[in-house]
Parts: sequence; structure tokens; C-alpha cells
Amino acid sequence: MSKRDYYEILEVTQTTTDREIKRSYKRLAMKYHPDRNSGDDKAAEKFKEIKEAYEILSDPQKKRLMINMGMLHLSKEVMVHMAVLVELILEIFLVMFLEIFLVVEEEVVINIKHKEVQT
Repeated sequence: MSKRDYYEILEVTQTTTDREIKRSYKRLAMKYHPDRNSGDDKAAEKFKEIKEAYEILSDPQKKRLMINMGMLHLSKEVMVHMAVLVELILEIFLVMFLEIFLVVEEEVVINIKHKEVQT
């Protein structure tokens, strides 16, 4: 199933009311329903997309989460890639921090030894 903007799938805009979203969902669901399009795999796929889009846009919590994230849809694969990227970035910062800390620590040890030698 292609992952697209849920509003685009239901042929509405982000300012569309819940009532209009429901009306558009019903119209499109009837148009692409498998019973009306027997044997048409594209229509069946479109019906699934429409159903998924309506499930998100008709649920206030899911819709709010989608809007707050600033993303209209993320597939599981994209989320996994984002998690790996965040982990990699954190690892890079950790390595950088440790290298800086070790250099500073090494300089402190050298300074202490240097002062001991001088006294």
C-alpha cells in the first residue's frame, strides 16, 4: 500500500470538518468497495488506503498525534530508520564527548606530573 497524505487520500484538506471528512470517506468507500469492484485489485488497495486514512482522521487522539508530529504518515520502515539515525547521532556525540574528556583528563595528568617534577 502506498503511503500518502491521509487528507489527500480522502480528497479533503486539513481545514475540512469532521462531518465533511466522514462524508468524503463514505463516498470514496462506496466507490472503491470490493463488492462493487469485484476482481479489481487496485480498487481493493484504494479501499484499504481510504479505510486507514479515515481511521486516523476520525480518531481525535490519532489525528492530534499525527499533527503534533508534523507528519501525515510514517511507515514502520521509516520509523525504524529514524530510530537508527537518532541512535547513530547519539553514539557520535558520545564518542566526541569521551574523546574531549580523555584529552582534557590527559592534559590534567600531564600538568600534575609536570608540577610534581618542578617541586
